Amino acid sequence: FLDALVAADDAEIFNTHVVRACLQSVWWGGAYRLDLLQLVITVMGLVLLVLGQFWERAAQDAPERMLEKGMPRDANATSKSYRVGADSSVQEGGPVPGSWFSPSIAREFIGARGFVDLFHELALLGGTIVSSKSNWSYFEWSSMAGLLKAGLAVSFWKQDDNGYAHVLLIAVYWARTLEVSSCEVLMRELLPITQLAKSLGPSTVVCITGMCAFTHAKWVMHNKALWPDTIYDSFSLLITAGMPDLYSQTDTPNIDLVFAYGAVICFSVFFLNIFIGVLSEVYAAEKAKVALNFQKQKCGYCLAFLTRAQVLPGRLLSAFAIPVVLLLTWAVMTAIIVWRCLSTHSDNHQNFSFVVLVICQMVGLLVCYQDPDDRWSKPSRDQTLADKPRYLWMACPVEQLELSASTSMEQQIQEMREEVKVLKEVIKSKIFRSRTPATPCSAN
Repeated sequence: FLDALVAADDAEIFNTHVVRACLQSVWWGGAYRLDLLQLVITVMGLVLLVLGQFWERAAQDAPERMLEKGMPRDANATSKSYRVGADSSVQEGGPVPGSWFSPSIAREFIGARGFVDLFHELALLGGTIVSSKSNWSYFEWSSMAGLLKAGLAVSFWKQDDNGYAHVLLIAVYWARTLEVSSCEVLMRELLPITQLAKSLGPSTVVCITGMCAFTHAKWVMHNKALWPDTIYDSFSLLITAGMPDLYSQTDTPNIDLVFAYGAVICFSVFFLNIFIGVLSEVYAAEKAKVALNFQKQKCGYCLAFLTRAQVLPGRLLSAFAIPVVLLLTWAVMTAIIVWRCLSTHSDNHQNFSFVVLVICQMVGLLVCYQDPDDRWSKPSRDQTLADKPRYLWMACPVEQLELSASTSMEQQIQEMREEVKVLKEVIKSKIFRSRTPATPCSAN
């Protein structure tokens, strides 16, 4: 049912009571908990990454601060190798001098999420295999991005000194803060922007082709290195319309000036304006159907949630135990993070803290799939409801509609008929009384 709704092109179908009831049942049954859990973990990961960057800046000044305090300094050590151990000597494994934050907690937290996300995507694959009616194309596109994000987090945990993975991870985490399906107002503003990439393929290909052509010609004329000199000059010329300086380069050939004029006229005036015009039209079109796209995205989220619920346990906790377990999980995870930040000996237990973070995030994930109200989980065979069909009951408010002229006349006629019937009964009773002989009175 949800699989068909994801491919629907009519927005009116989402206004029907049955569709709205099904979506609300799945969403408020547990899907919203998963959405909020992902948002909170993303925000915590970003906070740890920001604190780690502050630590890096503090580590750069660590040798100078150590000399000011009279601490020994190793001439061969770098700023990242300074740590403080139990004996206040310079060791590797603790926070830098004057810093209270341990950077390894950031990569441990993000690495733990990477393993949990990998398990989450494997659950989607298992649910797709178990449920023969699941959409394999949806699994391919949605799970591919999830697997890449999980692999990036795990690689950051294994190799935190990889600058490219670190920069890409920061971009991914900031982008994940916008993946909030619970906030409809925010999603209605973001969906037209995120849907632009699907409709800008031809215009993007034209712009990239023109840029490659001008870059190739500039590379041949100047005979410089392609990276970074030629690409930098070509980008400055095409995007910012940066003309060559005639006063600093007296030997600038005429062909270079003619090429620069032609490049600015063709690319900056022609290609970019067409691209901006297409961008505006596509954005207006996506803005017009944002209500349909939001409902379809919500259906896709609920479809993935129910697909994973086919293989994940959903009858472990009661309705009362769900918030209690969530609070305990977050309390333990927060305590581990605070302990790692404040203790100078905590880096000796990195494996322990990493395992605890994985367990806490895994428990939080499984709590989101608990179904104490039996909305989607399958009953066990020993229960009495195992073989009985279950139904979704819904109640819809009905507004009193104004009566039309014909309906009002029909009601008046019906009321007049009722009054006529009453009058007939009264007349019959009076006639019967007038025809009945009076009973003679007794002498007594």
